[in-house]
Amino acid sequence: MVQGEAERLVEEIRVFGIEEIGLKAWTKQHQVIEKLNMQAQISVMNQSDEYVVEALIDHEKISTLIHCLIVCEVWKDTVLVKVQQDLASSHYVKLYLIMYHEAVILGLLEKAFYHSSAVSMAGDSLIELSDYCYRKTVYLNSFHSDTEEESPKRDQILNMKDIERLEEQKKKIDFSCAISALTVLRFIVENAETVPISVLSRLLTEQMMHRGLG
Repeated sequence: MVQGEAERLVEEIRVFGIEEIGLKAWTKQHQVIEKLNMQAQISVMNQSDEYVVEALIDHEKISTLIHCLIVCEVWKDTVLVKVQQDLASSHYVKLYLIMYHEAVILGLLEKAFYHSSAVSMAGDSLIELSDYCYRKTVYLNSFHSDTEEESPKRDQILNMKDIERLEEQKKKIDFSCAISALTVLRFIVENAETVPISVLSRLLTEQMMHRGLG
């Protein structure tokens, strides 16, 4: 992906409502964000110009990505649980794609937040993101080594029903997102001097984030 294409794609990113998730336009944007995330990863690995991140900052799309992340989480927590039983067999790929979208957005934010300018550009939307990160720390702290289930073996996966495979994929994506959220949270804390005081208040007082990480 060349820089000009990245600029164009970033400029078109917008927030979709919950009712739009999974539709054609939403799916197209998912593909765009996934492509941008892959290019951002390549830039990091090659230690080259990170023009995807620069475009996100220049076009003020950091807050947009955060809002997209929250909408996707809400859809997963409120809509998916109601439809997965009936749609797992007929729309497995689509349901997986929507779950995976959360991980893709978070991966792109993770790369962007390595740069302090991206953190400061997020502004008040960092409150939403800090709340998200808090929920993920609660999720991680709910794990207990003596109760964790072993990952299913290949032959077990092949014999799973679609709904069982979907639930297994959801577990993996949830865990991956939680780990990435810790990295994002670290970047926010490291840039405490540039984030709104309301964000620090949320992290240190209202949510007692430091206890969640303990």
